[in-house]
Amino acid sequence: MDTTTFERAKNDVDGKMHGSLRHDSAHKHVTGSAEYIDDIPEPAGLIHGALGLSDRAHAEILSMDLSEVEAAPGVIWVMTGKDVPGEKRCLLRRAP
Repeated sequence: MDTTTFERAKNDVDGKMHGSLRHDSAHKHVTGSAEYIDDIPEPAGLIHGALGLSDRAHAEILSMDLSEVEAAPGVIWVMTGKDVPGEKRCLLRRAP
């Protein structure tokens, strides 16, 4: 390999791996014209979901009184594990 080829290869590597490259939206970010997720209005009729978590680790939940949750303003549906069909496993099974 002659010196010219070596220098060209070194410059290619330096330019791509060790230099800074402008990404597609860089201009929008530095000028303040980039649109972020919080800038986008929510669609009409959008509903949100929320999780209710147990305050006991590794507890077996025997029953839940969800009447207050269901009666809360804006609540459309309360989903529990009983609403999820099939086997409920958190661990992956080994393939046969």
